[in-house]
Amino acid sequence: YGPMLDVMNIPKDQEVFGPMLRKHNYIAELDGLKFPILFTTHSADMKQQYGDHAIYDIKLNGDFDESRMVAPENAILDPALDIRK
Repeated sequence: YGPMLDVMNIPKDQEVFGPMLRKHNYIAELDGLKFPILFTTHSADMKQQYGDHAIYDIKLNGDFDESRMVAPENAILDPALDIRK
């Protein structure tokens, strides 16, 4: 994400992450759908591991709260693009 790299003062000509490989370690099934629950991220050549990741508390049978889609009045929106220029 470009703006995050700018905040970290990473030079624009430096490649930081990527390409990246995601290895699924455990896939769970919920209501007939399969989700990667545990996974690791690695460099494409598998020489460097970037992180271990876990997804939890997935709910599919509840009503979606539409109010979560409305930004609060005091929200600060980032107008930046995800691509660095």
